[in-house]
Amino acid sequence: LSAEEIDAPEEEILHVGGLRFLALHGHTAHVKSGYGQVLLYASKKQVDGVLFGHTHIPENRFVPDPGNPESRILLFNPGSVGMSREHSFGVIHIVEGQISAGHGHMA
Repeated sequence: LSAEEIDAPEEEILHVGGLRFLALHGHTAHVKSGYGQVLLYASKKQVDGVLFGHTHIPENRFVPDPGNPESRILLFNPGSVGMSREHSFGVIHIVEGQISAGHGHMA
C-alpha cells in the first residue's frame, strides 16, 4: 500500500505506561539526514521517546533532550522486516516508568 492508501495520521503522540512517545514515519523530520531536527521537534513536544522509520536502519539509543539536558529522549527505529538484508523488528518494555528497548532479528 502507498502512503496515500493508508488512513493514518502522519504523526501521533502515544501515551504508554505513563510516558509519552512521538510516533512518526520520519520523512517529515528528515531522519535520513540525521536526527537533529527530529530531536528538536521531540523536545518541543515534551516526549520521552521517538518511534520512527523511513531509514529502515535499526536505532536504539537515549540522547540528551536539547530543551532539557538533564533529560534523555529515546530514539527508536525498529528497522525493517522486508526492506533490508537484516530483517529486524523492535520491542519496547516499560516497567515502572523505565524504558528498555531492543531489536529482534528474523532469518
